[in-house]
Amino acid sequence: MRKGWHSISKMILGCLLLLASAALAQEQPGNPEYSWLNGKWKGRSLSNAPFEMELRVMNDNEVKGSGVLQDRQTGRLRPVAASIAGVVKGTKVTLDVDYGGTDKYKLRFSYVDGKLRLKRKNDEVDYDKIE
Repeated sequence: MRKGWHSISKMILGCLLLLASAALAQEQPGNPEYSWLNGKWKGRSLSNAPFEMELRVMNDNEVKGSGVLQDRQTGRLRPVAASIAGVVKGTKVTLDVDYGGTDKYKLRFSYVDGKLRLKRKNDEVDYDKIE
């Protein structure tokens, strides 16, 4: 009887530890200061193609999201999906945009007058919030 109870108590403890680690692994809400970043944004990519991204702030200042680039290939626009991860600090947003494979870009934005401003080599592009 004693051996059976010991096995059961180990199993219960294991289940409790599993539940606790799952709760810790869940995403936490983002800092309310950065709620302006949550939503859909539309602008132009580094290649000047239309780019739309949906962003969400979580775990204080982490940014997660997805994007769709309207790439021009053979004269036609075709959507290319991207995963997005980054951080927001004050009015600065740094995003890593990954189109899969070797197509990865680091974009640095500033939040100015309700827009995300992307500084490029010779110009700036504003992203407008659309939702």
